[in-house]
Amino acid sequence: QKMMKQLAACEWRGTTSSFEEVRVATSLRAEYMLGVNFYDCEETSSGEKTLVGAVERMRASPTFSRVALMDALNHLGMIWCGRSEYSRAREYLEQSLSLHGTGEERLAG
Repeated sequence: QKMMKQLAACEWRGTTSSFEEVRVATSLRAEYMLGVNFYDCEETSSGEKTLVGAVERMRASPTFSRVALMDALNHLGMIWCGRSEYSRAREYLEQSLSLHGTGEERLAG
């Protein structure tokens, strides 16, 4: 919430994106980075929960980076691999791999 207040207080200079799009993208990026941080700190349950939420929101966002989605899916694959759930890990890793060859920098809804 503090970050959202800081964003709202910033003077908006405008670009092709609306303030709301920038706010949503910033919130989503923070959620994704928090999930990766949980994974890096070996808090895999929290990391999984946060990354699953971030992946769902990224897939619904027409402007979010495909590279970040691929990274989040890779982290989910590593979490499940660490739990010896190889079939589930493979699902996430294959989803990430399928995005690798799309050639699009941004997702399209």
